[in-house]
Amino acid sequence: MIEAKGGGSFAGYDLDDPSQMAREREDFLSRPELAEVNAVKNGRGYMMEYKLFSYSQSMIVGAAYLAKWIYPDLDLNPEKIHQEYLSRFQHLDYDLNEHGVFAYPPIEIEGGLAGIPDRFAGQI
Repeated sequence: MIEAKGGGSFAGYDLDDPSQMAREREDFLSRPELAEVNAVKNGRGYMMEYKLFSYSQSMIVGAAYLAKWIYPDLDLNPEKIHQEYLSRFQHLDYDLNEHGVFAYPPIEIEGGLAGIPDRFAGQI
């Protein structure tokens, strides 16, 4: 896990503000040793909450976010998959449109954002 400067996490179910994740992404992408990496030069550096790939139960969620970043025209809504995972399989009452920071930059989809709460639309 990469922790935020000063400790703590910058992503997860207990966070609702993506600003720290945005800063961490910017800090990471501005490292001099990455300056010549094509993904950095093309603005295609992404950050994701590590648990979406480190626990087998939620790997499908992480894969959905990655697939949408790599293939933006793909008919896929990673947040819908994530919400179904939480509601149907984990039996949690948790609204991804209101809570959680999981992916940055967020994916604009179906009038909202996937990866961060929808209220941040227009602020990214």
